[in-house]
Amino acid sequence: MTEPFNLAQLTKEMVVHQLKNLADPARISAEVVRGTLIARLKGPNVTDESIHETVREVCKGAVAGMLLMECPLPRGCAKVLLAARSFAKSVGRDRDAINLAALKGLSDIRRFVDTKTIGDIKEALEVTRSGTGAEFLHLCGNPEPYQSHPGYVPPKV
Repeated sequence: MTEPFNLAQLTKEMVVHQLKNLADPARISAEVVRGTLIARLKGPNVTDESIHETVREVCKGAVAGMLLMECPLPRGCAKVLLAARSFAKSVGRDRDAINLAALKGLSDIRRFVDTKTIGDIKEALEVTRSGTGAEFLHLCGNPEPYQSHPGYVPPKV
């Protein structure tokens, strides 16, 4: 039996590697996300379920990498969301479904940051597309099994 491929970990490592000495880490993070999605999901026999799971995991890894490298998370999350939507458009997939999967991945950041940062990310996402900020906030407040440690509640500061 083969071990499942950990896209979140791989994406995190690629983002960290690319961000070490760059002036615009948000742009690079987005490029890694888009490139990873295209490489992983090319081909006609890819199911909607596998696309959704892959987008979620790649975005989860990207936001973890940006956090590790102390990148500006609001701008980075907005760029990652736009990259996922760009991927959807380039392969002719439902951008709303991809948008939701990306937000699910990005919402995993909730366990690492304070409520002010969540609010800042919400605002940056809202600017990219109306309604995405509120959806992100909703996902952060409703832990799901796909999130790392869904029962974790960050300490109140």
